[in-house]
Amino acid sequence: MRDGAKAASVTIAGPTAGDTLTVNYPKAEMAMTGAPLHLSRIACGFDSIVDLSSKDRAVKLVELLKTVPAREDLAATLLDFGFKDEPPAPKIDAALAKAGKTFDPALSLMNHAKAMTEAGTSLNVVDWLWRQIEHRGWDETAKKLEKERAELRGSWAEVAGEAFGDKKVQDWTPQGWTPDLAEASAEGMKAVLESARATLEAAVGQAAVDQSVLSDLRADAGKLADLKAAEEAAREKKLDAEVAVVNAEAALKPAQRAFDELPPVKQAKGLECPHCNGQVHYHCGTDGERLDKAEAISDDVLRKRRLDRADTEGKLSNAKDTLNLAKAAFNTALRAFDDAQRAVAQAEAAKKRLAEMETSTDGKAATADQVDGARQAVTAAEARLDLHQRKARADTLARRIAGMTNIIGLLGSDGCRKAKLAKVLDIFNDQRLRGLCDAAGWAPVRIENDVALTVTYGQRPYAALSGHGPQISSDQFRTRVILQIAFAVLAGDPLVIIDAADILDQKGRNGLFTMLKEVGMAAIVCMTFSMKALKDRKIPDLEAAKLGQSYWVADGVAKPLAEAITAAPPAKKAA
Repeated sequence: MRDGAKAASVTIAGPTAGDTLTVNYPKAEMAMTGAPLHLSRIACGFDSIVDLSSKDRAVKLVELLKTVPAREDLAATLLDFGFKDEPPAPKIDAALAKAGKTFDPALSLMNHAKAMTEAGTSLNVVDWLWRQIEHRGWDETAKKLEKERAELRGSWAEVAGEAFGDKKVQDWTPQGWTPDLAEASAEGMKAVLESARATLEAAVGQAAVDQSVLSDLRADAGKLADLKAAEEAAREKKLDAEVAVVNAEAALKPAQRAFDELPPVKQAKGLECPHCNGQVHYHCGTDGERLDKAEAISDDVLRKRRLDRADTEGKLSNAKDTLNLAKAAFNTALRAFDDAQRAVAQAEAAKKRLAEMETSTDGKAATADQVDGARQAVTAAEARLDLHQRKARADTLARRIAGMTNIIGLLGSDGCRKAKLAKVLDIFNDQRLRGLCDAAGWAPVRIENDVALTVTYGQRPYAALSGHGPQISSDQFRTRVILQIAFAVLAGDPLVIIDAADILDQKGRNGLFTMLKEVGMAAIVCMTFSMKALKDRKIPDLEAAKLGQSYWVADGVAKPLAEAITAAPPAKKAA
């Protein structure tokens, strides 16, 4: 290939003569026969883990070292947080099948727990998490739990009546809390409240009751039958509203999916090819990377796409409106049901109180002070029970939030996956990297088991190896090459491409070639030398060393080193 030429081509042959990959320029058209050579990006020298953030490095190492945790690893980690892998998965599936259900990955952890109870079995957090991981992956499962944790934090704030705080929840108490409440039991306080209410009712019953009070009680008690009927009707409306919300949510999903899958409605601006100045589109997908010729989309196609988008947007908007209306109707039905329940409870209390007052034969009359004191005792008992129950609900939510936080942590890149990676790193450092370094006579390269998975050379962090300019130092080059070869061997790459090896001194280059020979890895090693070095016969001759072949590339021509040396007479020695 020559810069400025009208046409050129590059052909790569191998591993057999029938396996070729040819790229024709200036259109950069690619043609393949057989099964051409394929290398990973790391083997080509394009990517290196030293260029990644610590978080991305952890994810990439899990992929490269194939240390994705198994269910047993997840179960062992969760056991440290008190979550047992029980009941077993077959028992869970059997219980769900018996109840006419299947595992639903869309359910939250709390709703899944309710479904397990309805199916007659208990919650297995390990099983739920593993099914979620299989369905959506580690990171997406963590995001799902983060959303559920946010909802729990909102519930805690609602119970506490104040904003959530990670430190606050550890020793939070409601306003009015007294130390003795921590030692009391809910059952004991309920008994005290019932006793106070009984005392109040007795005092009221003994007092001279105004006829209007009796009339009000009779009126309230007389509404009980109608209120119960209204309660049942409200219950049915709430259930219908719940079904409408579920149906609306189900209808929204395909509408959203159809909208997300719509093609663009505008002409996509292409990239300029550096060879032909033509327009191309860069494609990167599951089928690999490639450059396609930029084809203009006809106005008719664009017009149809705009019409399709408008139609799909309309359907999506209608689906969202339907869901919003269904949710609003459900909230209205829920409030109506709550109101109906309270009304029934009030009517039943009125009926009970009326019956007790009408059948009372005790002629003793309580004083106004006694009745007032009994009422105050009831109010105090109710307040203490409410404080205790609020504290208990808040503490329960706090424990759930803490447990979910632990789970989210072990699902993250620094959690279970990194723990599994840590077990493999020592073996990789000692058996893979150390052997390569020893073969080259270089200082040890390691991936440390610290928080950042720091890459070191001779116990010095990679970042501390940098030189004075923008180029990498020779120690950084050694580090990158050791990692490149180690991961290429793991991936089964047939060869590696190492560029800029001229950064090494003579000893370093000898070590590089010795290492490649020992590991049995084919390599294309590129170096830059001056014409003077060629004339002075200072170019490494791999053929003479029985390590491979050396080629001299100059003026767009590549030739065996021996030919280049013959064509370049040695430099004259100074007198």
